[in-house]
Amino acid sequence: MGLSITADTFCQLPVNKVTVIEIEKQIVNANNIAAKLWISKPITSKLKPQIIWADARRQLAQCDTKYDIISCQPSEPWVNGSGSLFTEEFLKLSKSRLKPDGVFAQWLQLYGLDQSNFLAYIKLFSETYSDCLVFHQKGSGEIILLGRNTIASASEQSQSVQTIAAHLKAPFNMLWKQAGIDNQEQLNDSIF
Repeated sequence: MGLSITADTFCQLPVNKVTVIEIEKQIVNANNIAAKLWISKPITSKLKPQIIWADARRQLAQCDTKYDIISCQPSEPWVNGSGSLFTEEFLKLSKSRLKPDGVFAQWLQLYGLDQSNFLAYIKLFSETYSDCLVFHQKGSGEIILLGRNTIASASEQSQSVQTIAAHLKAPFNMLWKQAGIDNQEQLNDSIF
């Protein structure tokens, strides 16, 4: 749930439903305090997310719901309880809960992560999601990984940047504007 910026952004899209699965109920109090201190713009969406208070991994494993987009913003992999969200099993689970052409987005902090572990996770992510992108805003200590639920041929894989960008045009623009990327050149610079 964080500061609810991602959930609010998704609620502004032309969607019927947004579900937030949050393990920590105290985040509501933290959100209220943070909103008063740091957020300059109020939450603007008319659609309100459904909130499920549960462990997201367990919730995905126990339900058969299929999603268009799953956005995963766990704590750093070395934080107690978060490591299980950076495993082959979790990536396969997330893929199994996506509709065809659905997209999985995962946030990953880079500080405290050595090069070999970083490269191993990128390899694992790209093996699970053969149609994937990695975004890094210059100067930031984090990346966003995007993977599309498809079995792509070699020719389709060569077009993955255009395919995912076209598939997610509206959310792409809204989410990256939240991150301070406000034009196509900056967005292109962030892809590697």
